[in-house]
Amino acid sequence: MLEASGRHYHVIGTGAKGSPAADTFGREVINRGSVGLTVRVFGPHALGLHYVVSSRNASPTSRRETHQSVETVTLSYNFLGHTRFGAVEWRPGETTGR
Repeated sequence: MLEASGRHYHVIGTGAKGSPAADTFGREVINRGSVGLTVRVFGPHALGLHYVVSSRNASPTSRRETHQSVETVTLSYNFLGHTRFGAVEWRPGETTGR
């Protein structure tokens, strides 16, 4: 399974639509992206590798501009379930002939 996502937020002032005095409150730009790959190794066993990066640029009026960045790499083991999620046939008449 391959998955990827990205988000971008631009925050100005406070509340919805910002305010006429948005420069009084400052502004922020937040970016977040992730990508992941999960591969079945054998049977119900799989390995996953995921990478997430987030960055935040803030320019409040009371201080100088601030930049923050965080990156995360995750290696995971996954035990995959049965394709029928463990369901069994419980009706006696339906089990014959299969």
